[in-house]
Amino acid sequence: PTGEPGWVCTFYNSDGNGVPTGAAVKEYVLRDTRIRLNDFLPEGLGETWMLKLHGKLTLEKPAEYDLGVAVAGRAKLYIDGNVVVDNWTKQRPGDFFYGWVNNIRNNIPFAEL
Repeated sequence: PTGEPGWVCTFYNSDGNGVPTGAAVKEYVLRDTRIRLNDFLPEGLGETWMLKLHGKLTLEKPAEYDLGVAVAGRAKLYIDGNVVVDNWTKQRPGDFFYGWVNNIRNNIPFAEL
């Protein structure tokens, strides 16, 4: 949020459909996009919860980039408010995390820097 590298990761309780059911439970600044939640969850989360990651991607040059998500569960990846990867509506098995999920959207053009 202040320009340093990282992602703002915010945890919420959820209705199960991707809608928060109250104020943020906890917020962190993470320095890596690889997030493992099998050994850590903040206090205050209920049975159904979600997290949102926010950040700014800085590219060296205009090009097409491969972006995606790999999750054990459901996820969407948004860029400027537009869904570019939808692993929420339909999940498909993949070769990541013991075959649970791998959903990648290739060739997303970034023309402006």
